[in-house]
Amino acid sequence: MGAGWLAWIALVPAATAAFRLPGRPGRLALPLAFGVSLELLLVPALPFGLAENQWADDPIVPILVGDSPVLAVALVAVPLLVALLYALRFPFLGAPAVLAGAIGWTALDTLRTKLDPAGLFGELYATQHDTPLADVAAVGGPWLLTFTIALANLALARRALPSLALAAAIAVGAVLWIPEPGPPRLELAAVQPGYDTAEFDRPLLRFHRARRYPESARVIVRDLEQIRAPAAVVVWPEAAVWIPPGEVELGPSAGRLVVPFFLPGPAEGGAVVAAGGGLSRAEPKHRPMWFVGERGDPGEPRPIGELGTMLGVDSQDAAVARELAAAGATVLTSSTHDWKQLAPHHRAHERIASAAVGRPLVRADWRYGSAVFDRGAVRADAGLERRRTVVAAAVSAPHDTPYVRIGDLFGWAAVAGAALLLLLRLRASAG
Repeated sequence: MGAGWLAWIALVPAATAAFRLPGRPGRLALPLAFGVSLELLLVPALPFGLAENQWADDPIVPILVGDSPVLAVALVAVPLLVALLYALRFPFLGAPAVLAGAIGWTALDTLRTKLDPAGLFGELYATQHDTPLADVAAVGGPWLLTFTIALANLALARRALPSLALAAAIAVGAVLWIPEPGPPRLELAAVQPGYDTAEFDRPLLRFHRARRYPESARVIVRDLEQIRAPAAVVVWPEAAVWIPPGEVELGPSAGRLVVPFFLPGPAEGGAVVAAGGGLSRAEPKHRPMWFVGERGDPGEPRPIGELGTMLGVDSQDAAVARELAAAGATVLTSSTHDWKQLAPHHRAHERIASAAVGRPLVRADWRYGSAVFDRGAVRADAGLERRRTVVAAAVSAPHDTPYVRIGDLFGWAAVAGAALLLLLRLRASAG
């Protein structure tokens, strides 16, 4: 996730080989580079013990080795994907090769994000979460950012000056077009307890270990309420209580409190907002992880007042944040339950989403990386080491971006364009 500016030239060696080497070596260059990037970015985010003690029910799809799919992904899934891309001649290099290649890479990032419910990280656009060029996502979504990076790399490899000029125009134009955040107006806070509910050796979780969830909820709520922040909006981490929130007493709060909950058997996650002694309706998790038995609501995300709540990997697809913003949310919240290796990936997606939709976003995790982002800029940060803390900061007013208005049009256009290129190539091969 720390590639930053390097991403704009990282594909040049593989792209040069793809353009200049004849036959199979050239065809293999970019698929192999894609596979290597996944091995370096995705696999380290999948530690052993991934699902241990995390769910009340057994996963629907068995986790293969040591409660983690890491070996299956590294040794089977990624090589198979590389072989498939090789067979498809990814990224559909033809005439014009640079533009076709950028379209193909954009389509791949779009489909990976849309189809995977679990966090298949390593997308090209996520490398720009900590650079000003994240503003490109505010124009056409993350997909335009992927397209621009791929276009620049391929243009450098091919020495195609018009394509390079187009990539530069998109990048510079977006940075100049999208305004900077204005003066602060609202105080937001995220509570980070420093432990999670899978750490059964803690006395605090004795009731949770015994699956006595009502008693556990009362103990955990009292502990979370001790980590205070005088803010208009306070956000708790994912699955703070494992019972309906209306069945546990919440202490008084000066502002609005986002309380995520998890209901085991069958698994279902959601969040409510507590304010003035009452509770809002529940907003479900938008991208449930079906392979561990989670259920979700297939309907469109709806904000709770001005708050758009996200849980778990909801923030992986900026379209969830975009739909909440389009429906009236002016502040986004993301409550997570990450392990250490995953936190940097989630933060990257949350910063991109915040920039893309022009909204502040509060990230609250149990142990790692809680933060307050203001249209992509970091206003408060707990860091990536385990800490018990609260982070708070004032954020600016929201700004409607072009992406909020047009949605994923550019991404789906890339998918359609890639399909057409592939069809034409197959037709030419058959002829």
